[in-house]
Amino acid sequence: MRLRSTILIGVVALIAVVVGATVVSLTIVLERNARAQLAEDLGQSREVFDEVQRYRQSLARSECHTLAEEPRLKALVGTAGVTHETVLQEAQELSKSLGVDLFLLTDNEGHLLADTTEPKATGTSLAADPIIAKALVDAEVAGFWRRGTIVYQVQARQIAFGRNVVGILVVGYKLDGRVAQAVHRQTSSHVAIEVGGQLVAVAPEVAPADVTTALASVTTGAAEPKEIHLLGGTYLALAAELPGRPTVDKQPMRYAVFQSLDAALVASQRLARIIYGIAGVAIVLAILFALTLSRRLTRPLDQLVDFAQKIAAGKLESRALVRGSVEVRELGGAMNRMASDLRTSQDVLADRTRLEGEIDIARRIQTSILPPVTEAPGLEIAARMIPASEVGGDYYDVRPAKDGCWIGVGDVAGHGLPAGLVMLMVQSAVATMTKAKEDGAPSELLAILNDIVYENVRHRMKQHEYVTFVLIRYHADGRIVFAGAHEQLVVVRKATGKCEVLDTPGTWVGAAPEIKLVTEDTAARLEAGDLLVVYTDGITEAENAAGEPFGIERICSDLEANHTKPVDEIRDRVLKAAQAWSAPNQVDDMTLVVMRYAGR
Repeated sequence: MRLRSTILIGVVALIAVVVGATVVSLTIVLERNARAQLAEDLGQSREVFDEVQRYRQSLARSECHTLAEEPRLKALVGTAGVTHETVLQEAQELSKSLGVDLFLLTDNEGHLLADTTEPKATGTSLAADPIIAKALVDAEVAGFWRRGTIVYQVQARQIAFGRNVVGILVVGYKLDGRVAQAVHRQTSSHVAIEVGGQLVAVAPEVAPADVTTALASVTTGAAEPKEIHLLGGTYLALAAELPGRPTVDKQPMRYAVFQSLDAALVASQRLARIIYGIAGVAIVLAILFALTLSRRLTRPLDQLVDFAQKIAAGKLESRALVRGSVEVRELGGAMNRMASDLRTSQDVLADRTRLEGEIDIARRIQTSILPPVTEAPGLEIAARMIPASEVGGDYYDVRPAKDGCWIGVGDVAGHGLPAGLVMLMVQSAVATMTKAKEDGAPSELLAILNDIVYENVRHRMKQHEYVTFVLIRYHADGRIVFAGAHEQLVVVRKATGKCEVLDTPGTWVGAAPEIKLVTEDTAARLEAGDLLVVYTDGITEAENAAGEPFGIERICSDLEANHTKPVDEIRDRVLKAAQAWSAPNQVDDMTLVVMRYAGR
C-alpha cells in the first residue's frame, strides 16, 4: 500500500475511533447520570407527597379538635329537639369557614344528624361504620372514607360535656387532584393516587385509563424506579402506600410519582448529535489534510502520530517535538496549540460546570424552604416568590401557633449559594424557635436569631451576608405584633379602603453581634376584612427602562383599587404589575404575601 493511502487510512481511522469512543462513552455516562438524577428526584417527590399527606391529616386533626370543643356546637348536638335544618345550617357554615370538603355530625349512638355532602340525609345509623364505631370508643380517629367514587381523608372526634359523649364530629378533605397538584408544583413530578387499582387523582391531567395501564407494572414499595410507557414516551415511576398504610373498604391505597425519561435524556442526545457533527467535519478535514501533506511526511510522522495518541488518551500536557520540513513543523506547532487550547477549554468547562452546579443548588435551596400550604385560623393567605434569573435570597414562611400563627418575610443581602445557605439557616432557626416559644415576643426571637446568624455567617462561614427580616405574631382576634428591619408593612382598611403604612423599626439580622437593645415590638390590630401585605424590595426597587423604581405608592394604588377581591387575585395583580414595570429584565427576587383577616 502506498504511503499516501496508508497515511490517509491511518489518520481517518484514528480520528474516527477516538471520536466514536468519546461519543459512545459520553452517551452512556450521560444516560446513567440522567437516570440516577431522575431516580433521586422521584425519591424526593415521594418524601414531599408523604409530608403533604401528614400535613393534611394534622390540619384536619387540629380543626376537628377545635370544633369539637366549641360550646355552641356541643349545645347544638347535645340538645334534644333541635331541628335537622338548624343543625345542617350550622354544619354548612362551619364547613364553609374551614374550607373542608366533608362535615358530618352524629349523635352519641351514631345516628346521622347532618351531612354537608348529603343535605337531605338524617337519622341513618352509622354505628357500624368503622370510623364512627371507633370514634365512639376511642374518642378520636383518623382514616379514609369513600362516598361513591369520592375518597375523603377524614378525622373523627367525640363531642362531649366532660365525660358525657353527646355526638361524633367528622371533617375531611377530598383525596383528589389538589393533593397531586400540590406535589407536582413543588417537584415537577407527575403524581397519581389509586384506591384498589382504581385511579382517583392525577396531576397533571392524563387520561385515567392510560395512567392505570402504565402503572399496573409498578411494584408498590420498590426501592428502584420502574420504566413505564405513557403518552407515547418513556417514564420512570415509583409507587408507595399512603403514609400509615390505610385502606378504604379493605382496598389498599397507594400513590405513584413519575417523570419523563425522554425529557431527562434530551440534553445528552443533543450533545451526542453535536459531537457526531464535529466528528464528521474532523474526518473530512483529516482526509484533505492527509492528501495534501502525505508526500512530505516521513520520519516526523511517527512522532506526530504518537503525540495524537497521547492527546486521545487525555494527556493534554504532552507536546509534539517540532522538527522536519516546514509543513511538518507548522503541523507540530498547530497540534501543540490545539493541546493547549483543549487543556484551557477543559479547565473553563470544569469551572463553568461547578458554577452552574452551585447556582442550581442555591435555586433548589431557595424554593424548597417555601411553605407548601399557607393557612392560619381566621386568615386568608396568598403568597408567592418569583426568583430572578440569578439566585437571590428571598424567603417567606407561615408557621402555625396557638391561637394564630407566625409569619416571617426576609431577604438576604447577596446572591448564589451563600445567600441560599443563610436563608435556609434563618428558616430552620425561625421554625425551631416559633415552635418552642409560641408565646414569645418577636423581638426576643429576633435577638436569638441574630446571635445564630452572626456567629455562623461571620465567624464560621467567613462571609458578610446579612438579612432584612420581619417576624410577625398573628393572633386570631386580629392582633399582630412584629419586630425587625424590613420593608414597610401595608394595611388596607376595609372601612376606608385606604392604605396604612407601618414602619419596621430595628436593625438587620446578622449585621451586628448584638441587636437586643435596638429591637422592639410594634403592635397593631386588624379588623374583619382588613388586608395585611408584606413584600420584599425586589418589587419596590424594580426599575423600568428610565430607571424609575416601582415604589410603594404603586403597590398601595393597586391594593386600594382591588382590596375587595380574593387575596390570590390581589397578589397576582401586584406581581404582574411589578414584572411588567421591570420588563424584560427582573434583577431581583420578588416576594409578596397578602393576608385578609376574616374575623373570629
